[in-house]
Amino acid sequence: MAGAYEVTDTSHFRYKVWASGAAGSFTDLVFVSGANLAVQSIPDPKFLGLWRIGDYTSVDCSDDFAWVAWTDLRPGGQRQVWGARIPPAK
Repeated sequence: MAGAYEVTDTSHFRYKVWASGAAGSFTDLVFVSGANLAVQSIPDPKFLGLWRIGDYTSVDCSDDFAWVAWTDLRPGGQRQVWGARIPPAK
């Protein structure tokens, strides 16, 4: 499993998870977050003035399922942690 943010428009992202496919490629999309994630409201001077998501992510697997976690900074500066359980491939 591999998880990453993917741009949906100029200021929003979705968290997506891919399962490994043939030859170790990650082409099988298995999860997409159900809500847009927003960048911070102003560029961050600690990151050379670039916009950033303010993110921390996690992907892990067991014999029976995989789980993912990601963070988002909601409007008004409220930090949220999200997660999902992904069933095994059939």
